[in-house]
Amino acid sequence: MYHEKQYSNQHKFFMPFVADNMSYKEHFHTDFEMLYVIEGSIRATVNQVAYDMSEGEFALILPNQNHQYKTTKHSRCFVCIFSGDMIDAFSNITEKNVPANPIFTVDDMSIFHELSTSEEHDMRTLRSHLFY
Repeated sequence: MYHEKQYSNQHKFFMPFVADNMSYKEHFHTDFEMLYVIEGSIRATVNQVAYDMSEGEFALILPNQNHQYKTTKHSRCFVCIFSGDMIDAFSNITEKNVPANPIFTVDDMSIFHELSTSEEHDMRTLRSHLFY
C-alpha cells in the first residue's frame, strides 16, 4: 500500500475524470474520492472489506481510508477526487460520522451520466452536485 501524495494537502483540489476498466492498487490519500459505476462492474475494497459494485452504484472514500479497485471484465466509472475544503460542511460531518458501508445507490444519478459524457467539467456545476 502506498500514500498517494500528489493529491494530498492541495488547497481547493478537484479532479473529475472517467476511467475505463479501472484497476488500481491499494493506496490512501488525504482527499475524498467518489466513484460512480456508469457501466459494467468493479470491485472496490475499502479498509480491507471488498464490495462488488455494479451500474448505478457509487462509493464514497473518506480521507485516509485504504482503498483499491479491480475490474475483471468491463467497467466505466466516473471518478472525482477532491479536497475537504471544497465542501467544508460535509467534510466536518464525515470527521465524526463514518458510514458503515461506503457504497450507495441513489434513485436519480443522471447527473453522473451527464458529467461522464461531457468534454468539459465546470467546477461550479460539479461542486453543486456534491451537495445535492
